[in-house]
Amino acid sequence: MTRVGTVLGGKYEILKKIGQGGMSIVYLAMDTRLNKQWAVKEIKTSNKQDKKTLLKGLQMEANVLKMVDHPVLPRIVDIIDYSGNVFVVMDYIEGRPLNEVLSMDGAQSQDKVIGWAKELCSALDYLHSMNPPIIYRDMKPSNIMLKPDGKVKLIDFGTAKELDVESLADTTALGTRGYAAPEQFGDSKGRGIHKTDARTDIYSLGATLYHIVTGKNPCEPPYVIKPIRHWDTTLSSGLEKIISKCTMPNPEDRYQSCAELMYDLEHYEELDDAFRKECFQKMRSFLITAGLSVCFGIMAVVGYIGNQKEQSSNYENMIREGFNYTVQGRYDEAAGVYVDAITEVDGSRDTAYIELMNLYINYMDDAETGLSRVTYYVDQKYDNIHQNQDVLLNVALNYFEVLKDYKSSAYYFSMLDLNEHPEAEYYSTIAMAMGELHVDYNELLENLQQFEATNDGTTISINKLMNYRLLCIVYARNLNQMDTAAESLVQVANKGLQLLEDYEDDSIKAEYYAVYNQYLALAYEHLGESLAETNPEASKENYNKALECCDFILSMLSWDTEETIDSVADYQLREAKYCQKADIYEALGQYEDACEVYETAEEAYYKTAKGASYKDASISLYTGHLSLLCEMEEQKTTNVELWDYDKLYGLYEQGSKVPGIEDDYRWKQLTQKLSPLFERNGG
Repeated sequence: MTRVGTVLGGKYEILKKIGQGGMSIVYLAMDTRLNKQWAVKEIKTSNKQDKKTLLKGLQMEANVLKMVDHPVLPRIVDIIDYSGNVFVVMDYIEGRPLNEVLSMDGAQSQDKVIGWAKELCSALDYLHSMNPPIIYRDMKPSNIMLKPDGKVKLIDFGTAKELDVESLADTTALGTRGYAAPEQFGDSKGRGIHKTDARTDIYSLGATLYHIVTGKNPCEPPYVIKPIRHWDTTLSSGLEKIISKCTMPNPEDRYQSCAELMYDLEHYEELDDAFRKECFQKMRSFLITAGLSVCFGIMAVVGYIGNQKEQSSNYENMIREGFNYTVQGRYDEAAGVYVDAITEVDGSRDTAYIELMNLYINYMDDAETGLSRVTYYVDQKYDNIHQNQDVLLNVALNYFEVLKDYKSSAYYFSMLDLNEHPEAEYYSTIAMAMGELHVDYNELLENLQQFEATNDGTTISINKLMNYRLLCIVYARNLNQMDTAAESLVQVANKGLQLLEDYEDDSIKAEYYAVYNQYLALAYEHLGESLAETNPEASKENYNKALECCDFILSMLSWDTEETIDSVADYQLREAKYCQKADIYEALGQYEDACEVYETAEEAYYKTAKGASYKDASISLYTGHLSLLCEMEEQKTTNVELWDYDKLYGLYEQGSKVPGIEDDYRWKQLTQKLSPLFERNGG
């Protein structure tokens, strides 16, 4: 077991153990650079077994997860080899496994189970549609996490496998008896194991749904899956038929695909005996009146042309209505209006899709949901929106820049028309390279240099600006991995700034001036840090250039927190620049200047705070300021009890008023560090 406090890969600090399986231990870890929590799975070692065998299950899980992108499936972000062990860093999923929910609360309501069934079926369908298909093979309540928002997440891919269409049988019996399909185990000695395929997962899903909706564990006596209404007569006969079909012993008698199963889940009420009887009674009345519909059809043709004009007007009115709701802070209503514009008026126009994404990213701070809602329509080819270049480009860039989901970004970049967006080939190649767990940085650098040279010759200014920006993003992401990244970042950002000098659109100019100066500030700060020991004068010069960039951005920003620049709320950008300035002053040893930056920012936010913006902006400021004061005191003495109580407690008291700061990891650490001083002085 890895000791609490161990730092993996230079940034993942182990906080506590949160789970353990047959082959692994799972920890909660904190990314100390991003202040974000991850789950870290460690392989367990044994002297009795070959290490390669022990690693096989975990490596299979890593290989599977790095290929997937689905809201019900976890992401894998890093693989680390540390002290002879392998650690897989993945999404930390808050919530409870469904087996614990069942143990405490018993059988779950039918409506909930149907909703979860659709989510899980969608995830399995996604896995089965991959090339080659992935068969999960271990669906059960303990591998399903119920999140606080009521959604579910599928975990533990240790038994998943790629489907070999040429193979007639699996060599190993994997899965959990009771939930696993008969073909996964064969006889009592494992003989007669047949090849697992999509229908194997469908069986396990059916057995899992049976357990969740009845509370009866198929792993316990009587070890059979009975019709669900045997246990609860109020349950739907339609759902009963679905679960019974899923769990047929012979794979040929089950649903043959998740698509078939999903259709019945979405129409389970229509399979219900009572529903069918009601439909039959209504049929005769329908036949009597059906003839009237012919007349209405003729009238509809006459009104078609007028309706087209009305449709366009309605669409534009709905876009305006959504914008007004957004300004008023009624975000859910705004999202509803945009969706209605897509589904009820015109799903072929791009405005509603783009506004829906912007709403979730800029105002609701939930880019993942916003992109999922839009890509649902794109993936379904709804009203041919999958061919709309503006929607595809926005989706791809948001995955790249906002979510840093490079695999998804590459996918949507690849859908762009190369005649209209010739740079999309570079976008896709770079995104794919960024999405690899082990990046070939030499190859990535070569692609970036080719892209930059191509972009230099582009004649369309807005495309050049956007392309330089993407290059800035990639260089900034790899400042620590590529030796020349900082210099390249300075070069590209300056090219963008030079292009802006003759640009006419003021709003675009303001946005991109802020963008390029942000990246210049990062590059100059990195150069200042890297040259600190070898060339102090050059280091100081670069730090000062970074400060100038920060001041330039701050001079551009208003104190109206409703305004935005570059899809980042003003208050967030201000906070980032204040914190960066303070960090630079601290690196230069100018501690008083750093404190003055924090004090200026805190006073400004205190005067202009507005709801959530106060929380978001202030947490980083107060944690950074308090951390700096602690560092200054520590230089005088390591005895915490002798530190300046009045100064430290005063700042602590101010920061404690910020909503949510008590949950911040850094703030907790600082509070714990200062507790001897506060306790001694009665604070």
